[in-house]
Amino acid sequence: MRPLIALMMLVLALATGPARAQDNRDITAAERSVVRVVIVATDGTDYFYRGHGSGFAVGPRRIVTNMHVIASALEDPEILIFVVPYDGKEGYLAHVATYSQRVDLALVELDGGQLAPATIATAPPAGAEPVYAIGYPGNVDRAEGRNADDLIRPTAPVRTQGLVSQGRTSKDYDTLLHTAPIARGSSGGPLIDECGRIVGVNSYLSASDGVDAEFAFAASTRELIGFLRGAKMTPRTTDVRCLSAAEQADLARRADAGDATAAEQQRRAQEAAKARRDGERQKIERQIATERENAMAIAAVLLLMGVLVLGGGGLLLSQQRRNQAIGACVASTLLLLAALLVFVNRPKFDEVEDRMPPEPKKAVTAGYDAVGANLCRIVTERSRITVSSTDDVPLNWSATGCVNGKTQYGETTPGSWSRALVPENEPTVTMQSFEPASGRFTSDHYLLSAADMERVRAIRRRYSNSQCTTDTVALQSVADMQSAIRTALPAVANETLVYKCAKAATK
Repeated sequence: MRPLIALMMLVLALATGPARAQDNRDITAAERSVVRVVIVATDGTDYFYRGHGSGFAVGPRRIVTNMHVIASALEDPEILIFVVPYDGKEGYLAHVATYSQRVDLALVELDGGQLAPATIATAPPAGAEPVYAIGYPGNVDRAEGRNADDLIRPTAPVRTQGLVSQGRTSKDYDTLLHTAPIARGSSGGPLIDECGRIVGVNSYLSASDGVDAEFAFAASTRELIGFLRGAKMTPRTTDVRCLSAAEQADLARRADAGDATAAEQQRRAQEAAKARRDGERQKIERQIATERENAMAIAAVLLLMGVLVLGGGGLLLSQQRRNQAIGACVASTLLLLAALLVFVNRPKFDEVEDRMPPEPKKAVTAGYDAVGANLCRIVTERSRITVSSTDDVPLNWSATGCVNGKTQYGETTPGSWSRALVPENEPTVTMQSFEPASGRFTSDHYLLSAADMERVRAIRRRYSNSQCTTDTVALQSVADMQSAIRTALPAVANETLVYKCAKAATK
């Protein structure tokens, strides 16, 4: 039985592996914001390690940690705070900006450098939802034989997984009870969900006599956001529920199925309308055929009457009845002209389209005119949203790919224009693309490590053009830049935001 069970577990792992891949990238991206907060004493000459905790960036130079981690620095000016980011080459000195003893939170500010800020989830996680504690537990450092010098060098944080227990909190302030293992040194580190958003600040463990299981408590994001607002700081937040890659793929499949159903309904409606039009056309054709036959019969009768009257006129003329003969000739002429007019003006089959009733007005479904001002709104069922805002995006488009009058897009494939945005001070690459004919705007976000980000920046620096242009050589250079940057990016973005654009209202 054991080989069978092992085989079943292997199949299950292979089946679920790909669905977890995107979530792992989100968590890895969140680790860019995590730091070790090292407390160092100095006598003016030498430095002495006094302890450490964990923290995470909520702004380029602002770090959240527990107050008890930096408490000694509040009491002694000889105590220094050294912040060591995981994703970097060096650490930075920092000073305390503010703290709260009630919720055991502190905000420290770097004296130099910049970090990638984390995003805070405003909605609390549901009960039994998976969460991850990220930080620098001291017992792991000791087990790995790290000394004080090692602790001030960039080191990958420890990631542990657990579940949230819903409806349990401490009496002192709002907390989350969870089972992700933490230890001394983890204090101040983030508790994150599967999308890499902050859902709590790990603060302390439940008491244990060495035989009971330990549980961890994290200050809730409600307390965290209130603390930051008290510090006159507006952090990056999101209220979007975290969806796994599998859930998002299911939404996309349903959206595709809905589109397919709508397309099938439209096809059937078009076929029914065509059948009705064909029936109306056949009816009109039969009416015209009947009218033609009637006209030709009338023309034949008039022709026959004209000939008979003409013959009668000739007879009258032979009898020397001149006036009556002239009258008969005039009547015959009129009858013959009438016959000719009826025959010539008989209905023709090319009158069918003229007699057809007008077609119903059709809704415009293709050929969207994107030139000018557009307003693009998020399509949630086609997007994977983790840490970014979902606000409407204004987009002013020109026929040559100029966006908002300043950014030139390149036509990488027929009908699709794109542009890679590679900032110098933020470790995120945004690949935007626009399809003018459909009004579809897509923004892919790649949350990269410092090393990967620098490789992409090096590619970007090889291309000089960024302003709008109509020069074909410059446009080709922009298209080449997009292709080159794409080769340096992961196969799947951390986020994919899909928008549907419509013409913006004019003032």
